[in-house]
Amino acid sequence: MISAFAAAKINLCLQLNGRRPDGYYDLESLVIFANIGDHLRVLPSRRQHDCLRMTGDFSAAIDDPDHNLVTATIAAFRQHYPQAGPVAVDLQKNLPVAAGIGGGSSDAAACLRALCQINRINLGAENITAIARSLGADVPVCVTARPAVIRGTGAEIEPLANWPGFGLVLLNPGVKLSTAAVFAAHDGGSSGVLQNAQAIGNQRQAVNYLKNTANDLTPAAIKAAPVVQQALDLLGCQAQVLHHGMSGSGATCFGLFSDLAVARAAAKKLQEAAPDWWIRSAVSYPAKANPWSVD
Repeated sequence: MISAFAAAKINLCLQLNGRRPDGYYDLESLVIFANIGDHLRVLPSRRQHDCLRMTGDFSAAIDDPDHNLVTATIAAFRQHYPQAGPVAVDLQKNLPVAAGIGGGSSDAAACLRALCQINRINLGAENITAIARSLGADVPVCVTARPAVIRGTGAEIEPLANWPGFGLVLLNPGVKLSTAAVFAAHDGGSSGVLQNAQAIGNQRQAVNYLKNTANDLTPAAIKAAPVVQQALDLLGCQAQVLHHGMSGSGATCFGLFSDLAVARAAAKKLQEAAPDWWIRSAVSYPAKANPWSVD
């Protein structure tokens, strides 16, 4: 049996720089990964076909349990490695669905790594990247799950060699937001281009850098779900928050803190203020950490 961790992905900023000829946006985003996420177990199936079982707080939120990114990953893997036998996958869904923190994409990346492990093969970086790209724009960066700037449609990845770790609070007000719908509602404005992120090596530099960035999808997300503004306001009121914003297309918002203890204290206050919301404290992995494990 192979166990794999699917880390939550947080977009610290997301800047849209116009539409491409294929209709997609050229984007730039600085992404990090947290030590909370979904968990997968992959083992050879005793049946003659693949099977997927889902548990966890958000398993019921999957619209179509038989057709999702995990089953798509298995199918895409088998195209490259047709002799792979059937597998049974247990997926524990701990992250909110359609929440802007890459739950499905990270699940796909973790499943891809686990399939390589259980079949004892090395598909090579080129094939792994090709499979990941076929599954979705966020999947390639989730394969390595390290701080990075992503560009284009997400396939261009620039790892950040010295990005620091943070204490982290993730806050989701309990609404689903369709990525496609939020992108469609975007007004076309752009907050600029990311530059010189590679030079950042400590928290102070990172926070100063982020204060000159934005998530260009935030206005569209707030229009679709006004509660996102409430979430941002609550995070911004925390005394020791260093920076806060919305991740991806929402509705999950994040706050950066100096360490886990400060983040935990903030999460406790936030949970008291919004008892029905999903609120978690965590740490974000620095550049040199190993953000995932396959046993």
